[in-house]
Amino acid sequence: MIQLPGRLVPIRYLTLLAMLELLASTFLGAERAHAQSQRCEVVISVTNAMTANALQIELNHGAAQAGGFSKLDCVMTGAPPAFTDVNVDGATVEVAWVNQANVFTGPSVFASCQYFPTVPPAVLNAAQFVPTVKDCTVGNPPVPCSATVNVAIGSCEDVEPVCGNFAPEIGEACDEGDDADEGCTEHCTPSGGCTDLPLAGCRSSAPGRSKIQLRNDTKNIADNKKDQGRYDWKNGNATDVADFGDPVNGTPSYHWCVYDNEGLVLGAEIPGGGTCDGKPCWKSAGSTKFQYKSKNGDADGVAQMKLTAGVDGKAAIGIKAKSKLGDFVAPHLMPLDAPVTAQLIVEVGVDSLCFETVFTNASKNEEKQFSAKGP
Repeated sequence: MIQLPGRLVPIRYLTLLAMLELLASTFLGAERAHAQSQRCEVVISVTNAMTANALQIELNHGAAQAGGFSKLDCVMTGAPPAFTDVNVDGATVEVAWVNQANVFTGPSVFASCQYFPTVPPAVLNAAQFVPTVKDCTVGNPPVPCSATVNVAIGSCEDVEPVCGNFAPEIGEACDEGDDADEGCTEHCTPSGGCTDLPLAGCRSSAPGRSKIQLRNDTKNIADNKKDQGRYDWKNGNATDVADFGDPVNGTPSYHWCVYDNEGLVLGAEIPGGGTCDGKPCWKSAGSTKFQYKSKNGDADGVAQMKLTAGVDGKAAIGIKAKSKLGDFVAPHLMPLDAPVTAQLIVEVGVDSLCFETVFTNASKNEEKQFSAKGP
């Protein structure tokens, strides 16, 4: 056996080349592996002679091999400038094109989209993708037109997202290049307004009473809808309810920041005030607690947050991230480099207060999950 950080590898299973590559990636600082998947081109065409100022086509892939479309990976055709929109919803994708100044003319390719199978290799055929024309109109005021639609399956290829190439790819929430800024970390996850490195002087919790969990759904990285995150800070230093500000009336903003030994790996900003699911995002629970709730996880994927004031050993914070919209993105560059630091920063104007746990030992630290208790 050869001992490498975090794993034992049987020597008999490694060729000399594989051993060199493994050692190089571990000890020479090579970039860690990205989640890899496959994408297949799905071409939507109009086959009859027609013109349209507005055309919307829905494609149902419920009969196809499990997978999904990415909103960022549909390329529209048509005379620019045009309004275009792609909506991914369950087993369907809707592609809309509107242009009152120019018309779409058939026969022609309408859109070329990328389908990401859940488990490669892909075995797809056109009959599994059922098109429906949702809107076809021409003129102003619009009158109905008719479009006959055909679907063709193009080539499939392996894809491996590269964080730092300025192109948001499968599994990435953003990509601002190597010098990550403007709301993006160097792991291509949201930065949530967090600083590049952890703040100093934060309040801590009792030993062994805090935990963190990050789940990266590597089988469905096209939309990140099953990525999850959780941070619990329990039995913490004395905290007055006024220290949390007044989120019900929108005074502070909150930043959940997670760092590994290389720097910021993800962040989420949870603003005070606001409306979630048709009602206020925040509410007070008694005289010592505030609660935040959003079914869709509108604030960088955070679905719930609880702030509890109390005397020394009684204060607590709980954060759950789970976004139906795919706004929460776990670092796809896991495993993380310990130590991992989680902080909640309460920001009121130029003043800030932070709560912190430093996790030195992880119960799981792999591509799919990071879990730890601490400190």
